[in-house]
Amino acid sequence: MQSPAQRRVLAAVWRSPGLSRGEVEAATGLHANTVARAYRELEVDGVIETRGRRGSFVCEHLATVPGSTAAE
Repeated sequence: MQSPAQRRVLAAVWRSPGLSRGEVEAATGLHANTVARAYRELEVDGVIETRGRRGSFVCEHLATVPGSTAAE
């Protein structure tokens, strides 16, 4: 189960792929440490992937599944 912070970060990444962590912090209103933790947890769970300077993206296997609830 995802935490509220993870859901907010995931929603921001889902809506606008490639956002920097700073942009996600601004979009969600979460503290930098909270965003960093949410990113780590979502990456470990295989929900998002970070592509260096290109930003973070929802993993393709979740983004292409019809009826996926990853953005909720």
